[in-house]
Amino acid sequence: MAWEKRGIGPKDYVAVSVPGGNLVQSLDSGFVDAAALNPPTMFFAQRRGFHRVLDIGSLVEMASGGLTAMTRTIRGRPDEVKRIIRALQLGKKAMLASRDRTLALITGVLKMDKETAADTFKIVESSFNDTGIPTPEGIGNIIKAIKAEGRFADRNIAFEEVADPRFAIEVAKELGYQVK
Repeated sequence: MAWEKRGIGPKDYVAVSVPGGNLVQSLDSGFVDAAALNPPTMFFAQRRGFHRVLDIGSLVEMASGGLTAMTRTIRGRPDEVKRIIRALQLGKKAMLASRDRTLALITGVLKMDKETAADTFKIVESSFNDTGIPTPEGIGNIIKAIKAEGRFADRNIAFEEVADPRFAIEVAKELGYQVK
């Protein structure tokens, strides 16, 4: 999707599947010319001399870090679902408000050096959806990606089949976020 926004179509490249742990080695060996890397791996690659050629996150809105629940859980225990969403939102808010504590946690738990932790924090901070409410564009891009893999290619999938924003909207309003 990001390449398409830059005018590059599927005929202009060949996509190969490489296990995530082998992406940097595949770049080093020349097996691949480019790889989609997430923090902190992208910072390790940059420090080895590789350059960022495309910022996918700035070009393609994609829902991430969402909550997945069974339909029967949503229907049968809606208060629990809402409490979990609230806890996730409050945790995100605390993490962003306490940069130093978050960096200490990242370096301690993930055994990451301070520079990489700070770079990772900056990327994560810029990518968060303020309200936590899934957007039609973000969910639509997830559906498009799934269809590109050949799954559900024979039918249209509606936003409502994938996302139920009711609880996130309620929590966002209760936490004082501006909700459209």
